[in-house]
Amino acid sequence: MRWLKPLDEQMLHAIGKKYKTIVTAEDGVIAGGFGSAVLEWMAEHGYTPRVIRLGVNDQFVEHGSTKELYHLLKLDKEGLCESLLQVPVK
Repeated sequence: MRWLKPLDEQMLHAIGKKYKTIVTAEDGVIAGGFGSAVLEWMAEHGYTPRVIRLGVNDQFVEHGSTKELYHLLKLDKEGLCESLLQVPVK
């Protein structure tokens, strides 16, 4: 999904019916972000996938260029790939 609001409910229904694991990635804080909205929506509509949220933990983030910060937070290509490879397959 390319935006948070409004949620694309048609897409979420299709995803909820098809997948047992959903991974969300965002360049903002995880708590209260896009992944949280997906979790809440899935719960309200009776879907029970495992939702793995990638993003910024509730922590102070150093200053730097966008490229440096994405690398530090593992939100760059390499970091996201590393995180995805650690997701246990069920």
